[in-house]
Amino acid sequence: MILRKPSGVYISRRATVGEYHRKVAEILFDSQKTRTLEELLAMSRIWRLDTGESVLDVEDEFKHESAYRLPIQVKGRILKNEEFVENINVADIDILMYEVQVMANLKSNN
Repeated sequence: MILRKPSGVYISRRATVGEYHRKVAEILFDSQKTRTLEELLAMSRIWRLDTGESVLDVEDEFKHESAYRLPIQVKGRILKNEEFVENINVADIDILMYEVQVMANLKSNN
């Protein structure tokens, strides 16, 4: 399951990161149906990237990476599900990344 096209997801600034996480997982679930929604939520987490780059720049940087070069250093922080979107101060140009677990030791958003 790989999304090659950056996409905008719109959600209320009063929503929690957990609600945003669920919305992204629902979009992925609707597009693939090989995993349950609960599995997609359990195997992923949300990052706020602190790169100062556009989403296209970040995508271009990561598309050349492979599983052999893991882990990839990411400038940013993992968001907690209970945080409110308005409190993490996300602007239209900021990037929230949906990270999918590759290894079994991924810490959850909580």
